[in-house]
Amino acid sequence: MGIDGSRHIIEHMMGMLGLNLDKKIQNFSDICSIGFRRLMNSLDNKATNARYMTVSKSGETFETKDAMIRIKNMLENEIKAQYPRASRKEIEERVAKHLIAITDKDPNKSSLRTMANKENWLGQELQIHDGVGCRYSAFDDHVLLSLASSGMKKADMIDMLKAASAMSEMSMNPQLSKIWH
Repeated sequence: MGIDGSRHIIEHMMGMLGLNLDKKIQNFSDICSIGFRRLMNSLDNKATNARYMTVSKSGETFETKDAMIRIKNMLENEIKAQYPRASRKEIEERVAKHLIAITDKDPNKSSLRTMANKENWLGQELQIHDGVGCRYSAFDDHVLLSLASSGMKKADMIDMLKAASAMSEMSMNPQLSKIWH
């Protein structure tokens, strides 16, 4: 779940690399009820049939926060129905197994990090790194996790990251301006 760059970068990278052809990974921005219904239909209307990665630097982007809260509430309701005698703590533990937050590492800068840490969501070490805005996040944690989850081989990911690093180094070369003139 994310909006704008955090969503479109993943879609673009998977398409460019020929990954996710089985549509195992779905991107959801929560900008329309039809998209939400389509997502839930693909899960047989059971939120517990998936894991959800929420991507937001601050955790306050309305669309992303709204989607995450809706999914979280659905998970809680389904788990309560499935385990009617479960304690509040047991329900929270089961919900947490479905949720991943990728956000600022500092809980003082991200309400999403605060919630994820408090509720012990998956992937506590994953983050949006300082200085990385969503439109520049092609090689940040949420994209790399999505690429790995959609079938990208580790060796291919290493090659891609090495090539990106080499290109970044080349573009920082002060001699580059002479080449373009």
